[in-house]
Amino acid sequence: MQSKEDIKKWLILRLKKSLPTFESIDTDFKKAEDIGNSFLETVSAYTNTNGGWLILGIHEKDGKLKYIGIEKPQAMENKIIDKLEKEFNLKLLSCSLVSIENFEGYENPIIFVQINKVTDSLYRPCYIKSRGERNGSFVRISQRDHKMSVEEIDMLVRERERVRGNLPPAELVPIAQAEIEDFDITKIKEFIKEYNANFKIPVKIEDAREFLKESSFIDKNNIPTLLGLLWFAKNPFSLIQANAQVYCRIQREHIDQPLLDKEYIRGTVLELISKTRKYVSEKMNVKRIIKKGDSIDIPDYPDDVLKEVIVNAVAHRDYDKRNYNNHISVALFKNKIEITNPGSLNPDLYSENYIFPSSKPKNPHLFSFLTKFEAENIGKGFTTLLHKCLNNEIGFPYFDISSSGDVKVIIPKGELLDESVENWLNFKRHFFEKKGFDRLDKRLKTVLAYFYKRDQRVKEGKFVINITAETNCLEQLSKLENANLIIPRQIASSKVYFLNKDLQEKTFEDKLEKIFGSNWNKLKAENKRILNMIYEFSENNKAPLPARQIAQILYPNYIDDKEFHDKYYGKIKRLCLTMEKYGLINRRDPVSSPHGGYWINKKFKQITKNIKNFTGIQEKLSKDFE
Repeated sequence: MQSKEDIKKWLILRLKKSLPTFESIDTDFKKAEDIGNSFLETVSAYTNTNGGWLILGIHEKDGKLKYIGIEKPQAMENKIIDKLEKEFNLKLLSCSLVSIENFEGYENPIIFVQINKVTDSLYRPCYIKSRGERNGSFVRISQRDHKMSVEEIDMLVRERERVRGNLPPAELVPIAQAEIEDFDITKIKEFIKEYNANFKIPVKIEDAREFLKESSFIDKNNIPTLLGLLWFAKNPFSLIQANAQVYCRIQREHIDQPLLDKEYIRGTVLELISKTRKYVSEKMNVKRIIKKGDSIDIPDYPDDVLKEVIVNAVAHRDYDKRNYNNHISVALFKNKIEITNPGSLNPDLYSENYIFPSSKPKNPHLFSFLTKFEAENIGKGFTTLLHKCLNNEIGFPYFDISSSGDVKVIIPKGELLDESVENWLNFKRHFFEKKGFDRLDKRLKTVLAYFYKRDQRVKEGKFVINITAETNCLEQLSKLENANLIIPRQIASSKVYFLNKDLQEKTFEDKLEKIFGSNWNKLKAENKRILNMIYEFSENNKAPLPARQIAQILYPNYIDDKEFHDKYYGKIKRLCLTMEKYGLINRRDPVSSPHGGYWINKKFKQITKNIKNFTGIQEKLSKDFE
């Protein structure tokens, strides 16, 4: 969530210059008198999503902001607090803050209402009391509030009841249609040999009842639990459906195209894990390289990464009855792998868009047994992914939890420190030099690459893993923090680093408006963004910025795409040629260097004053940039 000071600066700029704007996922504007249904729905949505700001006294219409202010701010503040106390649980008030804010140059103040995410399962979903839990629970999707689905509410209610002790964990729910004879005695024998030497190896199923009951594989009435069927059932799919299934497929670039291959894998948890790993290992690409005279095969994804994400998918999925028709899905694309899991991400694991590794598993019994049967690193899923990423063995992993009832883990193939990052580092090299980093070693570059790609994904609304001590980069973090290249901020109970604002995308609207005058407002946002980049680069590095480098920074996720040259670079090149045509940018020597970089034409106003028929040129410029 943005800080209040950042929002104030952003607001002042847009109000004073009448710049276009939009409400974001964590910022919503309301008129002073509007604290009715819309206000309450946004409050509920913020608490159930990732928090946000309600700003009263500013009206947004048709993409523009209008400052209205609040004549009696103290009375309005009291009214807001009364409304929150009446319509929401008291837990909400400890997570919210109402403050009156004055703006320089404006007579009446406005009111900021900060609403934080409620993570305590006992108070979720957070709903409007007068409308009830079913009709008064909302979530924030994109820039809008949406009523929470019945399935989402039921999931939170079940979690709440489990915390209160009124419901058993989903993995321990007895399956009424199953009986102890559905267990495979051979699998039970193997389990006891491997995991629990205190029990005598049974000859018949009846001999194993004490062991099965003590380990929660059957309940007190000898009915198999879901946990027991996942481990020992002869045919688990026939009893618990998709809870015992993984859907694997090889996907084309466009998901509406026919699949290249698919397979439904069914069985016990260990069979699901081993068979899914085998499928992906056999289907993914392997690159052969020669190193010191030896031939080495390097797969797209290391086997320990595959094992970790598949084991975690099985261990952490939602095993509630409502998900009996929802299976784990593994999709292999040309440039990434996606693992989709039924169920939600544990609210204790994240705040805002940052995931914090935790030892609290969703299915503790299943997880405990898996850690014994699988590798010693199982249970460090998030940390393992990030560690492999920082070692440049995979691309930057991220999570998509926007789909209702699903958690999707996306792992791009390739390296973290790739061409897109090198372009960004080169673009910002002047700032690094100012901070005393004339040369960045590979490890520092890699850590900076993590922040660069992390921030891209957060802007897209994805969820990312917070960097931790276990990733062996504390020395680099310390160097970057001491140089003020990264800034720490406390989110929940964890430290999260953010790039210095000079390393983020900057705006030079004031300076560029002086150069281009009223023509600046005729340009599209994409043209303005390109001009911003050219201005920053040429001012700081005293060098022109090539169109290709602009494309690589604006479209970092598509550099390896076979269509990058024609689709993305071609688009930027055409935009630059059009702006060059009208004199907004130029190449100092276009004849001898036709493919060279661009400079801002600082003499634009001076030149246009000397052109008699500039009105006609203005009309053409306006038309071309519509």
